[in-house]
Amino acid sequence: CTMNTQIKQFDRPRNQQGMATLLMSVILLIIITMVSLYTAKVTIVEQKITANEYRAKQAFEATQAATEYAMAYLNNGGPDQDGDDVVDTFDSTNLPSGGALSNGSVFTVTMTDVTDTVTNPGLNAMTRIQITTTGGSDDGSISRTVTQLSSIVPLLKTSPDAGVATPG
Repeated sequence: CTMNTQIKQFDRPRNQQGMATLLMSVILLIIITMVSLYTAKVTIVEQKITANEYRAKQAFEATQAATEYAMAYLNNGGPDQDGDDVVDTFDSTNLPSGGALSNGSVFTVTMTDVTDTVTNPGLNAMTRIQITTTGGSDDGSISRTVTQLSSIVPLLKTSPDAGVATPG
């Protein structure tokens, strides 16, 4: 009979006061876990945003480099440097670096003769060049395209027949 009395005394509510503490601990643990998961999710999203911004800057910088390269190409020999009467096209594989810029991005340049010699018969062919440059990030996930119109204008409209001399 003494054994039954001990069991009954163990079931009394005053001896089960740890249940409230356990319940509160479990609730706090669930809340802390949810906050940790939310923080991890936000961190991952911010890392993706930062990586996309970095790649977009790479693509834009490659496009800018391509535009500058095309302008230098035009200034150092004109749009048809190989002499085939067609405006030249090139990409980053034509560079001495072997195909990629220093940050690993690549570009292409397309130049198109948009000179209207029909409406303006006084214009020479290949004096208005549309430059379209496309730059890509190092992993190829993002690209940017810039189109620019460039005119090749001689310094003098007509060259003088004789040299300019001044009395002196």
